[in-house]
Amino acid sequence: MNNYLLSIAIPTYNRINFLNSLLKTLLKQINKRNLSIEIVISDNFSNDGTEGLILEFSKKYKFIKYYKNESNFGPDINMYLAIKRSNGKFVWLLGDDDLVKENAVKKIYETIKSNIDVSLFFINRKIVNIDLSKVFLEKDINESEDIIFENGIDLAYKFYDKILTCSCLVFNKKFVFGEFSYNFFYGLFLSPLVFSIECLSKGKGYFIEEALVLYREGDKSLWINFWPEIYSYNVPYVFYNAKKYFQLKKRFKISNLDKRMELLQKFIINKKNKREFNFINFEYIFIFYHYYFNYWRYIFWLCLAPSWVYYLIRKIKDIFYFGKKLFKNFLKKILKTNYHRIVIKNN
Repeated sequence: MNNYLLSIAIPTYNRINFLNSLLKTLLKQINKRNLSIEIVISDNFSNDGTEGLILEFSKKYKFIKYYKNESNFGPDINMYLAIKRSNGKFVWLLGDDDLVKENAVKKIYETIKSNIDVSLFFINRKIVNIDLSKVFLEKDINESEDIIFENGIDLAYKFYDKILTCSCLVFNKKFVFGEFSYNFFYGLFLSPLVFSIECLSKGKGYFIEEALVLYREGDKSLWINFWPEIYSYNVPYVFYNAKKYFQLKKRFKISNLDKRMELLQKFIINKKNKREFNFINFEYIFIFYHYYFNYWRYIFWLCLAPSWVYYLIRKIKDIFYFGKKLFKNFLKKILKTNYHRIVIKNN
């Protein structure tokens, strides 16, 4: 077994074209350089020719290791296996549909080499569309320099739900797996976040301000259906339990409240429609109270109200919005007409 400094672990499932592009980009940056790096592919039982593609690559590049699961275990287990199968001291968990900037590997490798005692490296990202033709954000986080967090958990306090993205995370492997991660990594679609908190609770955090990851927005098909639950409930749930488990004094401050409230409403409606939501479940109450404190009375009534109330509220909101728009257009026309009359009169 080789002891690499860095493993680039790529969990994949039926994304042969994206994976092919990613591997070619990585190999340009790794090949013929004296870097202690391996690439580990954890295939979640793809049936689109991924196996044949990787086997061709691995014949030529001996540092590419390929593992195929016996069946589709879901994303959380596959991410866990990708890290577990890696032999590096550090593991960069890289999404199969994302890309990296030119010289990103070298930059990350050298940063790790100079900060070998860090528990987690968090990399800034550039957000683009699927075919890379449009840039949504040049830098997801506006910082002008790298930041070292002596108390690693402070990185989680500062960046909160930004550390959801696997492609932006490099773990110190000896800190990834612990009691907290084993208890919470599965079933929430948030294993990168859980592994990050586990690492950050044990040592330093390091934020790399340069946007070295090209994050493709829009091809997260598996996430879309679960996003209201993931973003509005699962994320606060993980942080709530992290605070209890690691006996942290500070509460994690929730961000993007308006967006989260909207998704929380969808989550509760979905649960109610499936008859899965029961407000007697005290865990819901604690999470809502803890992370939506400023809105907790609203949340309380929102939870108790029948589904038709949400529909009615949305319709009233839409009517007001439409009326406001009509009124604005009416005013514009009036003002424009009056302006022309004044001009003609003056002439």
